[in-house]
Amino acid sequence: AIESERLADRNEMYVRELRHFLECVETAKTPEIDVRQACDVLKLVDAARESMMTGISIEVAQLVG
Repeated sequence: AIESERLADRNEMYVRELRHFLECVETAKTPEIDVRQACDVLKLVDAARESMMTGISIEVAQLVG
C-alpha cells in the first residue's frame, strides 16, 4: 500500500505539470519554467536514474547550465 501511495504522489506531480502546461497553451500564459530549465531537470533526472542503475556517480555540473 505504501509503494502505491508513493507512485500516486509521483504521478500527481506530472499530472499537475501537464495541467499547468495545457493552461498556458490555452490562455497564452507564460509557463512557470522555461524550456531550458525543463531540459536541465530532465538531464538531472536521467543522470539520477543512470547512477541508481549503475552505482556510478555522475558529475551533474557538466549536465546543466
